[in-house]
Amino acid sequence: MNTLNTVFRKLAEQENKTQLASYKIELNIINNAKEALKIIEKAKKDSFKVLEKTKKNGKKYADQINKIISSYQEEMNEVNNVLLKKSQIEDGKASLKRIQETAKDLGLKAKEIPVYNKLQKELEDAEDLVGDLKEFDARQYNDFKKSIKF
Repeated sequence: MNTLNTVFRKLAEQENKTQLASYKIELNIINNAKEALKIIEKAKKDSFKVLEKTKKNGKKYADQINKIISSYQEEMNEVNNVLLKKSQIEDGKASLKRIQETAKDLGLKAKEIPVYNKLQKELEDAEDLVGDLKEFDARQYNDFKKSIKF
């Protein structure tokens, strides 16, 4: 009987060890889950704070960018108001024609009139310039857009 008690006692000890190991594993899993939960809750809270800050700053930055773009467009409009236009060249050509007609009526040669020669020379240069200015204006705006890295 003593042997039987010893066997039962050994079995009971073995069973207790297994149950304790089992409880340790279960407790460890629960502790790991609690730690993961804390990390996720903190990350979630921090994420919302950062997103709110980014949203607020994003609006502020967008307003600043729009203000800069608006200022640039105002400058380009000012430049376009000052730039030589095709209509001005047409007006100059009409003046040349009137000088030619008037000179002919008076029996003069238009080339003998100093303003005629100067205006004719300026008009030749201006026609080339109008095309260059339009190209410059478009290129300038495209360069501006490229320089904004977004």
